[in-house]
Amino acid sequence: MNSSAGAAGQTFVANLAYNYGADHKTIEIALPNNLMAGSPTGADVLADVNNNVFLPTDFSNPYVVAEPLTGASSNRVAIVYSDTSANLYFSKTAYSELIMAAENQARMAGVSYDLIDESQLTNINNLVQYKALIFPSMTDVNTAQLPAIMSTLTSAVYNYHIGIITAGDFLTNDQTGTPLSGNAYANMQLLLDLARYTGGNGGNITVTVNDASNPIMQGYTAGQVIQTYTNEGYAAYQGIARPADVLVNQTVAGVGSLPALLRSLSGATCTLMWPLGS
Repeated sequence: MNSSAGAAGQTFVANLAYNYGADHKTIEIALPNNLMAGSPTGADVLADVNNNVFLPTDFSNPYVVAEPLTGASSNRVAIVYSDTSANLYFSKTAYSELIMAAENQARMAGVSYDLIDESQLTNINNLVQYKALIFPSMTDVNTAQLPAIMSTLTSAVYNYHIGIITAGDFLTNDQTGTPLSGNAYANMQLLLDLARYTGGNGGNITVTVNDASNPIMQGYTAGQVIQTYTNEGYAAYQGIARPADVLVNQTVAGVGSLPALLRSLSGATCTLMWPLGS
């Protein structure tokens, strides 16, 4: 295996040592420090599997292998209020109630938090103090801010290992509610390593515990019914680069069992996704 440079990878740089996992589904590559260059010091990683599967999702947003950066030293989190999403929610009052519910849950869990708005997502210096970013709902994003937001969140996830906790479609629609052009799910696929594969409206849903061994599910037992919903929208997501840990299932009448609460890994960053009500 070798590393290359240039827009088309046409310039040879160096041979790289590598080893496959026992099942040949993983590969470990040794990247010498003297090849790490840039700002931050690091290398972009792109994968082309048989000219058919491209990772992360396309070649416009590479994975970044970088020197460790200093992140938060406390467990403080940020809860993100998106005025763009609030304008397109059921009502601004309902959106505010959703934010207040997240604040109340943080207080009950004894977690320190700040309430920030989407304008603060355009600068990584605003986020490095947090262990996690909580997005109760941010389906919609202003396209004028989107490039800066994506640059900042990509750095937060892959360089600073800041976790993301969110629900439903994430950064998929513009300020009018229209799906983003091209692959509308590309942003959440890059940041969360999750892809939506099904969804619908008007389902009767039973939510049950799947993986009770995960510390997040402490106090629950496998198969335990958590909640039931009538005539509720639903969506299901799955891991892309690696399988996501399904903590909770949603059984939709006439459809079957689908993932509800997932824990995925983007780089070394934990993501929690709750799709109900999206």
